Amino acid sequence: RTQIYVLNLINNSWSKVMTKFHIYWQNQHGIWQKYLTKTNEADTFRTMTRRAKSTNLRHKMTDDSGHMLDVVNP
Repeated sequence: RTQIYVLNLINNSWSKVMTKFHIYWQNQHGIWQKYLTKTNEADTFRTMTRRAKSTNLRHKMTDDSGHMLDVVNP
């Protein structure tokens, strides 16, 4: 997992930027619907995998910038 540090110019210190991960599910029309957002990538993947199996629907995980990180087919 890549950590990004940003220089805070107000107090001249480095701070870690929290990346958020989003879970989407695909409805019967092929449209992606947002389910939830988490900050831990491993926990997001576990949640996405379990929900895909329990709902029998396709799920995907994206980062804050919208890049698709993973897709789970039930």
